[in-house]
Amino acid sequence: MSLITEVASTQYWPAVKAGIILMATFLIARIANYLLARWSRRYVKSLKSREKFTAVTTRMEVFRRVAGVFVWFIGIIVLVFQFPAARSLGVGLFASAGAVGLVLGLAAQNTLSNIIAGIVLSFS
Repeated sequence: MSLITEVASTQYWPAVKAGIILMATFLIARIANYLLARWSRRYVKSLKSREKFTAVTTRMEVFRRVAGVFVWFIGIIVLVFQFPAARSLGVGLFASAGAVGLVLGLAAQNTLSNIIAGIVLSFS
């Protein structure tokens, strides 16, 4: 019996699958970061105005970081849903996270409005 079939048929398979998902998520995040950085550099080089340069650079950096967080978030969701025991727990956690987010959002309206205003100012 080969090593691959032995690993696939044993109790180690969930850990192997989790490792594959984490590596794939890491690679996708790195590739997305590289492509967005490359696109950002090309776009910034084409700008004529120096005033727009800093604003566009800030926007591109924020967009790159948000894209990276999004890729990792999706990768973790896929990882959680690979395990049957964690799947039911994960559904409950994600549902309660939405409710908690709503409550926190209502409780922290002033703080969130200042954060959003800061983000909007950085984009304008």
